Amino acid sequence: MSRFEFLRGREDALYDMCKQVEKYQGVDTDILMLKSRRALEQIVTKLGCQGHTLREKVDDINSKLNISREMKNRIIKFKNLCNESIHYEEGKTATIAADSVLAELVDICKWLVDAKIEKKVETVIESNIKLLQEKQRELEKAFKNNDMPAVARISDEIKDLSTSQSIDIKKIMTPNGFELENDLISNDTNKDIETAEQFELLFELAQQGDPDAQYELGDFYDLKSENEEDEGNEEYYLQKAFVWYERAAEQGHVEAQFMLSVFYSDGLLGEEDSQKGFEWCKRAAEQGHVQAQRELAYSYQEGMGIEKNIQKAFEWYKRAAEQGDGPAQLHVANYYEVGYGIEKDEQKAFEWYKKAEEQGYEKLQLI
Repeated sequence: MSRFEFLRGREDALYDMCKQVEKYQGVDTDILMLKSRRALEQIVTKLGCQGHTLREKVDDINSKLNISREMKNRIIKFKNLCNESIHYEEGKTATIAADSVLAELVDICKWLVDAKIEKKVETVIESNIKLLQEKQRELEKAFKNNDMPAVARISDEIKDLSTSQSIDIKKIMTPNGFELENDLISNDTNKDIETAEQFELLFELAQQGDPDAQYELGDFYDLKSENEEDEGNEEYYLQKAFVWYERAAEQGHVEAQFMLSVFYSDGLLGEEDSQKGFEWCKRAAEQGHVQAQRELAYSYQEGMGIEKNIQKAFEWYKRAAEQGDGPAQLHVANYYEVGYGIEKDEQKAFEWYKKAEEQGYEKLQLI
């Protein structure tokens, strides 16, 4: 089966072109690179992006779709890789690994096609919101005038609009009758999302800006990245998770803020960024997220993403410990026992060790 099977029914012309690219794997790397570049140019053009060159079209993507700056850079980087790897001189050929080229092309195609779908769904929702607002005003007027027949009629119209929106979204997300996210739903990735209808509802709420839905969608893709059945697509799903975590985090969703800090601190999408990891961790900690408070304390203790500050480390360990966090209680006890940056107090150390031990955490030398 072609690795570009996900395009069939959504972008058939692109699917055919990408299948042609695959034929040259292990046969002629120069032609493979040339056709990879053409496939990339075709998908960007089909998305309606304007410009004479690929770079100009990519710069126009943000006005058409919601994709990250990182993805824009990856498209340009991939195009440059194709250009640099094509040899026109007789006797020379590209030595780049075809598998990595095709994997990157798959990743870019998935991102752009999904972005196109998300934009279509967003347009449907925005259009219906305006109509629903108008109908709501009509309904209020009918109630005010005590016009019950009009109330009944408008209520039915509002219900029909909601049904119509669901049908329109389903058509966008189910090309040729196949569920776009069926592979995500069918393998027990997330027990809270077991049907296509549940996924569609979650996706719709996330598109409308619901931070809880955005976080759940991020968590959905995050768990998907760990699924053994999807080996090879980990980065793709992590990128999707990051996008939704970021949207929720920017609206103040505390769990999303903490997950964003993990993505940056652990470098899940490339290089680590301890400073951004610290900033998002601090925002979550200030909202009372216990694990974030403990991680923030550790950052101050070790000087990760911020200047080392033992007093602040102790302060945040203590805040987490007071919320019942066992590991943080061990740290607080250890600080008191050693007198690390604070006044030594064996009695308080004993009390905190006891609290930690009651939760199953044994005394350790942590500092």
